[in-house]
Amino acid sequence: WSPLVLDYLLQSAGNERARDVWEAVGPPTGWSRPAPDAPAHVKEQWVVAKYAWRGFLAENVFEEEPSRALKAAAASGSLRDVVAAKARGGDPNWRDEGLDDDDGRTSLHAAAAAGRADVVAFLLLNGAVLDDEVHALAAATAKGV
Repeated sequence: WSPLVLDYLLQSAGNERARDVWEAVGPPTGWSRPAPDAPAHVKEQWVVAKYAWRGFLAENVFEEEPSRALKAAAASGSLRDVVAAKARGGDPNWRDEGLDDDDGRTSLHAAAAAGRADVVAFLLLNGAVLDDEVHALAAATAKGV
């Protein structure tokens, strides 16, 4: 990634925004964020509790399954909601194959169509796959074009 793209993403997403999502309810009783000079095993426990166990996330605020919510957030251009849906397990490469009018587009397509470079960058840094040629061919084949 170019420094320009990374700088843009850091400015738009930032650590504070990420904390708003990943530490929304704060640590449970008995936990506290490790200090910078804390031993490595203490920091590791915090990271595992935060990201692997998703222990500090707020209640699920989405009415939809996380991947569907991720795509809706990307379409709306809300980076915070995109981060929250991704934190809940949303797959940036998920396609709603059941919608005829959607052509199996992903969250990346939705963010690009919304003109949200920050959301596009976040999705690319978090597993979105660039496969437009393959997707376009599959969509055309499915429609008999």
